Amino acid sequence: MLCRNSPGKRTIKPLVPSVLGLGLVGRTALAAFAGLLLAAAPARAQTMHFVAAPLPPLVIDAEGKPDGIVLDVLGELAETTGTGLSVEFLPQARALYEAERRSDLGFAGLTRNAEREASFKWVGPVLSDSIVLMTRRGVRAAPTTLEAARGWSVGAVRGGASIPALREAGYADIVELQDAETGARLLETGRIEAWATPKLSGLYLFRKLGFDPASLEMGPLVRRNDLFLGLPRNTPDQIVVVWKDRLERLRANGTVAAIVARYVPGAAVGEP
Repeated sequence: MLCRNSPGKRTIKPLVPSVLGLGLVGRTALAAFAGLLLAAAPARAQTMHFVAAPLPPLVIDAEGKPDGIVLDVLGELAETTGTGLSVEFLPQARALYEAERRSDLGFAGLTRNAEREASFKWVGPVLSDSIVLMTRRGVRAAPTTLEAARGWSVGAVRGGASIPALREAGYADIVELQDAETGARLLETGRIEAWATPKLSGLYLFRKLGFDPASLEMGPLVRRNDLFLGLPRNTPDQIVVVWKDRLERLRANGTVAAIVARYVPGAAVGEP
């Protein structure tokens, strides 16, 4: 687990040199004025705790250090809101289990659905990266529709958004993977016929593992993949509003697009 500490406290000089010698009315007025100042000052947020499941380049576990597109955006949000941040990496299914059972734990980089809706306070989407069926050129022609590949062996990460979508489409032979990297390796070695994965993740992992991304064929859309920040459900609503506003600012000023370009040059940023 890596923690990013909250910024240190600032010392503010008093607006008046002393309350000594003030009468009752003066002290009462000063107390009221001080109360107004405190009410107007922005609240210092506490440390916010997250779990995340590695899905490069969206979520990267760099030897315990948070990295990747989603976690870089999360770090920017924490910085601009003065929030302390801790991130722990777990496999997808375990991370989701831990986050859903604890009100003080969020999930960084999660698709939003009805089953999860009440478990988090949602901010985003951070970006959209559609899940498609990827195949390898020269091994088997990419299917043109989901229905055409129903009898294939298809790999998908356990606990992710792909498996429910494939089952809904009538798929039975689904190879449940612990992580996305396993999917890339199984596709490269021919142990699965197709891989249900976000486009950015598939291309990035193939290149990272020394495989040829040009050998990949993009098949049909499995589902739109909007990735959100699931804030801990005990997060005050006013904090959620601030985070939503800050994310929109990061998107508007080009910060999100610049982060994506650092990991996947030339990639377009999916907008909600």
